[in-house]
This record gives sequence, C-alpha cells and structure tokens, in this order.
Amino acid sequence: MTITLEAPAAAPAVDISDIVVLAISVRLHDQKCIQKDRCPNRDWHAIDSFGRAARNFLTVAAEARRAGEI
Repeated sequence: MTITLEAPAAAPAVDISDIVVLAISVRLHDQKCIQKDRCPNRDWHAIDSFGRAARNFLTVAAEARRAGEI
C-alpha cells in the first residue's frame, strides 16, 4: 500500500522586528507594573511578561493583512 502525501503549502515568512516587540512590551509593562518606567529590570520584565503576546499579535495582524482580512 502506497500513501501519497500532498506537499505542504508554503507559508510566507513573517518578519517581526525584535525592537518593535520590545517597544510594545515596554508600553504594556508600564500600564501594569506599579514601578512603571522606574522598574529596575524594565526591559527584561516587559519581555518576560508581554513579549510572547506582543510577537503573536503582530504576527497574526501581519498574516491577516496579507490575507486581505484587514
């Protein structure tokens, strides 16, 4: 028995800049952290808390734009 699989569809790469992710993460951090811009570990705290969500949002938005949904 031979199983033939279709080639996976090519997915265009989405290039999300690390600096954009950091900028969004820092703004979200400053809305939530009681120390705001005085936080001694601001960038690390921002990326740790919001980096994944910021990158995911930007990726989804870029994909939706490419698909003509927005």
